Amino acid sequence: MEELFPGFYDRTEEELSMLWQEATLVLDTNMLLNVYRYREKTSERFFKILEQLQERIWIPHQAIYEYQNNRLDVIGQQLKVYGEVSKALKSSQATLEVLEYLKERHRFIKIDEIIEDPIRVLAEANKKLTEGLQKGKQDFESLKVSDIYRERITHLFQGRIGEPYKRDRLLDIYRQADKRFELQIPPGWKDKSKKTYGKYGDVILWFQLLDYARIHNKPILFITDDVKSDWFLLAQESNGKASPRPELVQEMYEEAGVLLHIYPGYEFLEQASKFLSLTREPSISEDAKEVSAINSEGGLIEKLGRGLLTIVTGYKILTALVDLLKKKYPDSELEYEHLTQDGWPLDLVMIETDGTKTAIELLPVSGDEGDLKIIMERIQDLSDITEPIKFKMIIPADNIPHASKIHTMLKNKIRADERFSIVVAYLDSYGNYREYRTIP
Repeated sequence: MEELFPGFYDRTEEELSMLWQEATLVLDTNMLLNVYRYREKTSERFFKILEQLQERIWIPHQAIYEYQNNRLDVIGQQLKVYGEVSKALKSSQATLEVLEYLKERHRFIKIDEIIEDPIRVLAEANKKLTEGLQKGKQDFESLKVSDIYRERITHLFQGRIGEPYKRDRLLDIYRQADKRFELQIPPGWKDKSKKTYGKYGDVILWFQLLDYARIHNKPILFITDDVKSDWFLLAQESNGKASPRPELVQEMYEEAGVLLHIYPGYEFLEQASKFLSLTREPSISEDAKEVSAINSEGGLIEKLGRGLLTIVTGYKILTALVDLLKKKYPDSELEYEHLTQDGWPLDLVMIETDGTKTAIELLPVSGDEGDLKIIMERIQDLSDITEPIKFKMIIPADNIPHASKIHTMLKNKIRADERFSIVVAYLDSYGNYREYRTIP
């Protein structure tokens, strides 16, 4: 049965080994554009892999067309990031400085000590960015005149680019794509809201890939950083990590009779180290993961902004909770920087009159797949504390819909003993602390 339905089974080690030895390596547009986003060391590793596999690489005409069409925009975006990050850092300083008002209300929260180092670091980072801006401009101008990356891509893919479709074929594909969008047949339906013919790009690329596989009858390794749900099953839908949509693997098998596997960019670089016997470089993997995350989340600045808002929201919720605890347990003591008998420092512990201790932990989350790992690692750390302390872990949310989204994402996935109480909390319209629901 597995042979007939490869889309619904994970690839075995034997199958992956076969793919790395025999498959045609096909790149999406975003992987070519990533060479302008990666650090130099990562770009060099990427090119080294392609050079090692040059006899088996191929690229659809649509992917090269989109690369040529978007190349200068992506180069320009890298320069623009300098100014945007500088603006975000200044905004971060201002946001942290606003938190100083808390020290007037809660003397146990030593806000001035907490924010002093971050403000200094942010100021230093902004200075370095300003100094690097001029070099960034020079690099950008030189790439516009002589793009060394495009020259390498041109050399690598000489004679390895698919043919373009004729106009009549494209018009037919547009009609088929509209029907696929309506039925949510991957890939491409996530782009259906685009107002230009660009919305058909993924379908054109996919049809060109199917045509190539039919003619050459070789398995395909497709590499893309387009990790939207019309290319990949998300981690929570799969086996804990993003995996190719089964419909795509199945369509490739049924239409061309070959096996398809799809890697996001960072995983391709990691697996290349394994299957091509390259030295593993953790910094390269981390850089590629960051670029993949930024590509999927829509931009670096938006990601920074969400993180800052989460931190501020968390401290506001913590402040409101402290207000509530003081009213509800007036005889209890709130101890800041509590040191356990094991020598573990805890930010805030409530000690009741009968000696019961409850540590209060703030766990801001960003809403991505890494949240669960961060939470579980923190629970594991705290579980090592032998002193009889309960733990109330607060996951802050902006409002009730946001709290519901966080709860849905994490429910039934967190495992902790009875000492732990994990709640999603928010502030009501009056600024009062409210608990949405306990996890699990």
